[in-house]
Amino acid sequence: MKKTALSVLAVALTVALPLAGCNKKTEAPASEVSQELPVARKIDELIKKAEAGDTEAQVVLAEIFANGDGIPKDSTRAADLFRKAAEKGTAKAQFRLGQMYVRGEGVPKDAVRAADLIKQSASNGYAKGQALLGAMYAKGEGVTKDEVLAYAWSALAVTQGEMDAKQTQDSVQLTTALHDEGERIKAKWKQGMALVREKEEKIVPVAPTKR
Repeated sequence: MKKTALSVLAVALTVALPLAGCNKKTEAPASEVSQELPVARKIDELIKKAEAGDTEAQVVLAEIFANGDGIPKDSTRAADLFRKAAEKGTAKAQFRLGQMYVRGEGVPKDAVRAADLIKQSASNGYAKGQALLGAMYAKGEGVTKDEVLAYAWSALAVTQGEMDAKQTQDSVQLTTALHDEGERIKAKWKQGMALVREKEEKIVPVAPTKR
């Protein structure tokens, strides 16, 4: 049987990390080598769990690839891992994959796809997703500009302690009637539900988050 790409990477890292710097004239201190081996083992364990469908391991490993934390940066592999976890309803993965679509990192730049993923994350209760979605509604990035929804999502993020959202919340200029609507919309939010304007007939359901 052929090994998967991740399994092959695990073997390569286990060999490569301790040997990094072998071509240098001076050998790495023993303490540095001893630190590299546990890193390789940790990544190997994460790869095995990720391949088995563990969403938490997929997200952690994706972050390692996205940041180049102890291994070469690989945005494409990071996006693929975030996607696997996002498809299972993991809110953080939905948010991070959305960010990658915003920036065009590991995936084609796509504001609409980004907004869709971030909306899923926000609807599933991820405060950073709510804050970013509020900002996107305020600017009309990937969504139709709507200052009431910008206010409502930002205010919801602030109630969860995401204070960066307060800038968006305070920046939108609303009449008293629209401000009150934003507050009512925010109050209606439930886990797994998207916020919509009162003129809409119903709240659009979103896939529940993985706990």
